[in-house]
Amino acid sequence: MSTDKGRFKKNDILYKYEQLNRFQKLVVNILLIVIIITPIIFRARLHSIKTLEKSIISKVENLAKEESYNLTDAVPTITYNGIWDSGYGKYRRYKLTVFSSDFEKLNNDSKYSFIDALDGIKGKTIVSGEVISDDNVYKVSSGILEKNDEEHYVTVAKAKERKEQEKQKEIEDNRKNPFEFEGVKMTVSGNYIYYTGYVKNISDLKFFYIKVKATYYDENKDVIDTDWTYAVGSEGLSPNDRKSFEIMTKYNESVTQGSLSVLDYE
Repeated sequence: MSTDKGRFKKNDILYKYEQLNRFQKLVVNILLIVIIITPIIFRARLHSIKTLEKSIISKVENLAKEESYNLTDAVPTITYNGIWDSGYGKYRRYKLTVFSSDFEKLNNDSKYSFIDALDGIKGKTIVSGEVISDDNVYKVSSGILEKNDEEHYVTVAKAKERKEQEKQKEIEDNRKNPFEFEGVKMTVSGNYIYYTGYVKNISDLKFFYIKVKATYYDENKDVIDTDWTYAVGSEGLSPNDRKSFEIMTKYNESVTQGSLSVLDYE
């Protein structure tokens, strides 16, 4: 008897559907499609979110394991934090949190570097982030390293500015002392001492007519003799390039050691 009722209900629904006009059937069909597709879209969206979360977590874990950080106790988590209206559209708001007591063992430069890299990983998908280490909270989204008391916070921008200043100082120092020697050897063959090696330009400028001077000493470090040669001529020596040279000097049996210096350049 229940089967007959089921058949009746089914036939009754079909009968009522057939009585609808074209527009009404269209509306019903659209509603049915929405009812069928909505769970599928929801599952696909949920799968996409989970995949994204796993991808970001994996990237954070790999970052924490890098030799320069070695945060072996790092535990990254992602939490849903409501809808964010950016003014251009609404987005799901997520928060990335990394728990790590080892973070406190890093020096400030490494902390800035990690926060900067973490900010790059979270991108625009996750709108906020932080590193929690012991009782300190380091904010990621604003690029700020902020401890509990204001005396200990500094922005990544300031850290980068300091690094730029250090880099500029290194450039200026290298301009004052633009050369270094590599692969230096002093050998004796026959009646001559051969001083060989490479002169390298460690500055950001190009130099010409580079004179290399050899100074020879006895066992008491008294100067016995000097000599020089042009290592580089009119062709010049560009930044980070090096040029081989050889200084051949008459042998003196008192000579036990030597040193090299750049005598002149343009």
